[in-house]
Amino acid sequence: MLSSRANFGSTGKGGNITLTVADDIAVVNQGVISTSTEGTGQAGDIVINASNALVDGAGKIAGLISGAHSSAASAQGGDITLTVADTLTLLDGGVIGASTFGAGDAGIITVNARDVWVDGNGSDAGFSSSAASGSTGEGGNINVTVADTLALQNGGSISVVTYGANDAGNININAGKAVTIRGGSQINGDFYPSGLFATAAFTGQAGQIMVTTPSLSISESGSIDAQSDRTSGGNLLINADDLKLLDGGQISSSVFGDERTQGGDVTVVGDTLAILNSPGITAKAKRGQGGNITINTAVFLHNAETAQDVLNATSEVTGNDGSVAVNAPPVDIAGTLVKTPAVYLDASSQLQRRCSGAAHQRSQLVAAGRGALPPEPDSLLPAPNRCAAEPPAITSSSPPVLRAHIQPVSSGHWGDR
Repeated sequence: MLSSRANFGSTGKGGNITLTVADDIAVVNQGVISTSTEGTGQAGDIVINASNALVDGAGKIAGLISGAHSSAASAQGGDITLTVADTLTLLDGGVIGASTFGAGDAGIITVNARDVWVDGNGSDAGFSSSAASGSTGEGGNINVTVADTLALQNGGSISVVTYGANDAGNININAGKAVTIRGGSQINGDFYPSGLFATAAFTGQAGQIMVTTPSLSISESGSIDAQSDRTSGGNLLINADDLKLLDGGQISSSVFGDERTQGGDVTVVGDTLAILNSPGITAKAKRGQGGNITINTAVFLHNAETAQDVLNATSEVTGNDGSVAVNAPPVDIAGTLVKTPAVYLDASSQLQRRCSGAAHQRSQLVAAGRGALPPEPDSLLPAPNRCAAEPPAITSSSPPVLRAHIQPVSSGHWGDR
């Protein structure tokens, strides 16, 4: 463990931890780099500079952690900043987290890398900023900027949450090529989806989630979700040229409070929105007013019966429904999509026996014309026979010939191999 702590009763800021390596850095085997404060001063910052960085909990917990544990309002958690030239990987319990348990705010998490990969693999893994129960400070923001790809899978997540009286932080994602969110993870019998999450479990407000990328794919029950138990919901803003919600992937902002609450707004801006075999986009309220959904895309594809089945801004009990504005022509492709067969075509079943003589009978081979393919892939097609007249028919004194009726096989069948 590498740690820095401002002790109880202290008034100064905790020391910073700065690691700069030319090659790779790994935090594994329950290793922890942490800063914290129990006094009135701010916790120290954590700064990492490396070519590649790995945080692997191996089913336990390992990571970079900053915390504010004091009741003093000035006792804020330290910031965590990672600058990785190539790839930052969080696996199987690897966590980068900032939290507050008191009156001060949690620190800010900032990541700059070429690629970021987060794989839960049966354990919590990802980025987290939280305001704990009983705290009055705000959660910190999480800012992730990648030149290429951010991938969250098997329960990997980025989350901001407040269990206290003040607000959760915000999530800001900027990816130069793509963001992929896929699947989830079973932990102690419960399913935890991969995704981006902003949650308010007490009286604080849920944070906002903003994603900017050329391509965003959410599939296999992955999720972008803002949820509030007692207050109004957080807003979701998606700027993606190509947004796909596939096989259970969804975007949702929901509130479960009283009539005074309102579901968060969901705004999608881009070229193409495709929702296939998915709950789609929701901005719902239990008793309050539903949120607003705004779609500004050139193309909107879905395979539900109606667009309302995949764009839902309702209030379930007493409140008014929110609005749904789609500024794109919907294209209903229900019933036109099928999965490719899992069993490939057996070519032998499409071919019959070559001509052969049966007992006391003869076979006959008739050249009917030029075929569509050369004898070999790199050969030329042979020139057709040029005859002045039809050749005489081949006759035989033998009994009538049994001819095998070979059905032609379309070239389309071979594409299934």
